[in-house]
Amino acid sequence: TIQLNGQLNFVNLYNKVPYLKEINAKYRNSRTRARETETRTKTKIFTKENLYLREGKGRYVAHNLRTENIKVEVLDENNQPVEVATEILSDTRIRITSDKAIRSATVKVTGTIEKGQNPFIFIVESTVRILMGVRTFNITYSRSGGTYLPGYKPGTDYFGMQNYQGQLAPGWEFLSGWQNAGFAEEAYRRNLLTTDQNLNSPFTLNTTERFTARANIEPFNGLKIDLTANRMFTSNLSEYYTADEFGNLPADTARGMLRTGNFSMSFISLKSAFESIDDEVESSKTFGLLKDQYRLDISERLGNDYMERTGNQLGKDSAGYYLGYGATSQEVLIPAFLAAYGGRESSSVSLNAIRSILEIMPNWQVRFDGLGKIEALNEVVNSIVMNHSYRSTYSIGSFINNPFFIYDTISGVPIATDLQGNFMVEHNINTISINENFSPLFGLNMDWKNSMTTRFEYKRSRTVAMNMANTQVNEVNSGEFIIGAGYRFNEVPMIINQKEFNSDLNVRVDFSMRNNRTVIRKLEDLSGSEITAGQRIFALKASADYMLSDKFTVRAFYDQRLTTPYISNSYPNANYNVGFSLTFTL
Repeated sequence: TIQLNGQLNFVNLYNKVPYLKEINAKYRNSRTRARETETRTKTKIFTKENLYLREGKGRYVAHNLRTENIKVEVLDENNQPVEVATEILSDTRIRITSDKAIRSATVKVTGTIEKGQNPFIFIVESTVRILMGVRTFNITYSRSGGTYLPGYKPGTDYFGMQNYQGQLAPGWEFLSGWQNAGFAEEAYRRNLLTTDQNLNSPFTLNTTERFTARANIEPFNGLKIDLTANRMFTSNLSEYYTADEFGNLPADTARGMLRTGNFSMSFISLKSAFESIDDEVESSKTFGLLKDQYRLDISERLGNDYMERTGNQLGKDSAGYYLGYGATSQEVLIPAFLAAYGGRESSSVSLNAIRSILEIMPNWQVRFDGLGKIEALNEVVNSIVMNHSYRSTYSIGSFINNPFFIYDTISGVPIATDLQGNFMVEHNINTISINENFSPLFGLNMDWKNSMTTRFEYKRSRTVAMNMANTQVNEVNSGEFIIGAGYRFNEVPMIINQKEFNSDLNVRVDFSMRNNRTVIRKLEDLSGSEITAGQRIFALKASADYMLSDKFTVRAFYDQRLTTPYISNSYPNANYNVGFSLTFTL
């Protein structure tokens, strides 16, 4: 097993530069920002002399300081302070009232005014902070494998090796974990492998590669974005190294070599994600592109590539497909499917079914809690959190090598064709799929000052799979609305078996509506598309929790589920679940 990890903390990198460190500290959170705002103030003084104040009568003073954060001082003709009643009328006017008459009073108004920030500096600092949004970045790569070689003759003495016939077996390279597909044949040449004809177990070599990249982005306070990209590839090789009666190994092509595996990677299929499935299942724009246009485009690209390699121009069939790259060819179907449902152009989509690390795409999760920090909303709510999550995965369920695959050693193009006239492929793939989830597409959670919580979520998911054997596209599409609310009743008294309890009562109600539909779309069958399964589900859940002690909780619940199918061979049904539960925690 080989594992490589790399992590880069950009915050530490930013703090190496004094200017960036200052901005990072200034915009670290809303409280820091508020303190910075409070310190950016200045003081202005307004003075008016020879003012006559009558006993018990108010006198208006216009100071024009444009602030209500003021301090008023009144001095008599002897410069002695006088107590007066002050009424703030606006940010420019006050009214003062004295208990005694003063002929020559001096009024001094001191105002504290917030300094306005230079707009240019604010724009520059905000832009720099957004550019500093990447906070951490992490990469992990691992490669693990295993080798099984039956019929291996040497034993083990030290460090897993043995001096066998004057040579160290199996060798330092093998013991270090290095996996080599030619290890069995090399062992035979070194006389480390038995020639017993009764050996019926294959040499196997298993390899798994995993790659994961993660990035945490915070463009501004309250908004957090987590990006994730991953790729997984598994390969399993098996071959029989059984000697004949003369002790010779069979030819390379007669060893029953079998290579299998699977593949998955993060993907983006947003452009086709919101295509709904309604009663008119035939009206799928994405499937129409796959069926009528993209297969022809990919066949043309493959035909042109064949001509560039060999100099020979392939002919076309009656439907316009190049001979050898027909409508049902695996090499045509996979790129066309990924272009249509992945929202790519058929002229630029990769023709490879198994993609490299450089072709993986990111998925993301977004969280924003800045609304709850707005002063006007902060008076009624403790927090407001909005969520969004997107995950899409392109997968190859399994592949297996094709023993009939033959290619030209000079040009590299395939030679042999199958019964449908398509060129043989090196690996036969049964099914490919795109699994996409918005969990949620949009979510809103609110925690109110009055002990209430509310929740709203809208989720979508889709699984699109194409079967190479019958050229069918199976699409499962679902959408769900969830609305919920909860309330905590503080210190609710309750008497059970003449024993009094006093604890919080937590009540919650959730309502959801979910639509599920499964459609089979046929590329070559004239019957077209049809809904094969699906239902509309209404669910209502209510519960009340009461903690009798720190280890004992009683809960009452009510669950209702109503299902209405979309197909005629199923019938509506309703399920109800009512009861209570007792939970004891050790």
